[in-house]
Amino acid sequence: MPPDPDARSPAEHRVDDLLADLRHNLRTPLTVISGQAQLARRRVRRIECPEGVYLLARLAAIESAVLAMGEQIERLGHDLFPDAAADPRRDEEGAS
Repeated sequence: MPPDPDARSPAEHRVDDLLADLRHNLRTPLTVISGQAQLARRRVRRIECPEGVYLLARLAAIESAVLAMGEQIERLGHDLFPDAAADPRRDEEGAS
């Protein structure tokens, strides 16, 4: 009888848990950075300052970099967990 592919050792489960934790912990600071950049952008738009256009461009660059990093983390997650059921945190996080 061939081995059951769903039968995983405790070590494999620990590795899965570690990778899921790493993925989650990489996304968390990106959320904070993105939120702070959005707040700063709103503030810059409300005030008049000569550097406003420059600041808005820099904030857009930050938000773009955060988005790209988030997409890289998602790709990493899909590479590590091609089957959503293999990621024990996926349902808890509401990830898609």
